[in-house]
Amino acid sequence: MVNSPKIKVAVLAIPEIMEINRSEHGIIKLSGYEGKFLQSILTKMGMEYEIVVPEDRQWGLQQDNGSWTGLIGMIERGEADMACTFLAMTDQRMEAVDFSSSYASEVYTFATHMPDSYKSNFAILHPFHATVWICLCGILVMTSIVYAQLQERKTSPGRIFYKLFASILKQPQEMHDKTWESSALLLMWSLFALIISLSYSATLLSFVMLPSKEHPISTIHELSEAVQGGSHQCIASKDGSELVSLRNSKEDYLSKLGNIIYRNKWFVNSSTINSEYFIRQGRSQLIYKNLAKLLFDAREDISISEDSLMSRPLAIALNRKFCCKSDLNSAISRLASAGIYYKHLKDSSIKHAMKAKIIQTIFPVHQLTINDITGALVMLTSGYLLSCFVVLWEIVFPRFLEHFNEWKHKIYQQHL
Repeated sequence: MVNSPKIKVAVLAIPEIMEINRSEHGIIKLSGYEGKFLQSILTKMGMEYEIVVPEDRQWGLQQDNGSWTGLIGMIERGEADMACTFLAMTDQRMEAVDFSSSYASEVYTFATHMPDSYKSNFAILHPFHATVWICLCGILVMTSIVYAQLQERKTSPGRIFYKLFASILKQPQEMHDKTWESSALLLMWSLFALIISLSYSATLLSFVMLPSKEHPISTIHELSEAVQGGSHQCIASKDGSELVSLRNSKEDYLSKLGNIIYRNKWFVNSSTINSEYFIRQGRSQLIYKNLAKLLFDAREDISISEDSLMSRPLAIALNRKFCCKSDLNSAISRLASAGIYYKHLKDSSIKHAMKAKIIQTIFPVHQLTINDITGALVMLTSGYLLSCFVVLWEIVFPRFLEHFNEWKHKIYQQHL
């Protein structure tokens, strides 16, 4: 194909995906994983080519008058012979242009920011589940009653309860008048109290070092409900076919999601589709999964959903008069079968992760504040108030009882 005419190839310049590099001698070299794959195809075909970029920098959206914008528009108007940059093959686009064989299949999903850590005033209760706390209280009460029975009621169950509870807090038991049966019970209780105490201390320490996080949005249903509830925003490509499919979906939650995005103009264009600016607290971005993994897989603060909205084949758009469609399909088939596309994707992912130099602070170091120990202070204050109430009761109640008995005695004397 030495004498074949020069073809025009339309692309979108997107960092990490399709980058156009021109040397001092005017030689064009494509980079980015889509760019490298396209370069391999053009090299395999042995054709001279010219790279062109649409002025509106869009993939292609059909207008009200039937015309197309972006890459699809350039192919339809004859301004380019081929178009390639993460271009999905859809029925609507196939009415305007031809497509080559598919070289990859992409799943459309979303990426969202991980929720911030939350602090609870009662974090001291978090190490154990509510069921565990209830079981502990039940075991403590039952053990107190059984021990009192073994002691033949020489000590009240309430006092035993207090001493057993103190042993969990690593205080001495101070149990007297022990029988063989009660000694065996105390031995088992001591082992139990040791395990519970150590387990609680270790778990509480982990909560202090790594605060709990709220559950992130992980499914399309959850995303749609959050957007409809007004607590979340969702960004999507304005000129992509995916938003049109969402708005026209028969599924109510998908169509509502698409219409809210369109109504509020939560759009991202091709040049900023890989910007992490759009993914932050309270905001998600609809994106193809492989692209999301390339950009955000190394980020601990960004979550990529395993759910999918749709699956689309990627292909090269062609002018209906393109001369070498069979040669193009042959080159795509050979390169795709050899795994060249996914090799370029993997190489780009590694390169991006190394270039990003992301410094993750998994265990943030900070001084303890009042908020961190609010729960402990509340319990301490409650204990002090309860102690003061008991002291006052011990002082006031005997005097009240004494006056009450005197009053009863006077009444009795009057009746006599």
